[in-house]
Amino acid sequence: MNGTDVNLNSINDGNEYSGVPQGECLIAFAEAIVAEEPARIAQARQRLVEAMGEDAMIEAAAVASNFQRMVRIADATGIPLGEGLDSRSREVRADLNLDRFQHRKDTP
Repeated sequence: MNGTDVNLNSINDGNEYSGVPQGECLIAFAEAIVAEEPARIAQARQRLVEAMGEDAMIEAAAVASNFQRMVRIADATGIPLGEGLDSRSREVRADLNLDRFQHRKDTP
């Protein structure tokens, strides 16, 4: 949306550069949160603060929290993607092999 090229393959392959400034720190933070390992979260949080500052870490935590909330609501209520989002995201979902995740199997 802002004209920056990003490499979505970095989501599945940590060896690929995302094109996002400090993307490796953000991915490490997100993965630590999903892993639910407090020591790993603390380490990733500190690395993010050192790389981007405390405000950026707080914003990253807020985005991760909101994403978790939205996914849980969608999963719990069975919200389908809808025809528009399904067709617009089909190529990206296929490229990233997102259908391999359990939540996709639960969503029509």
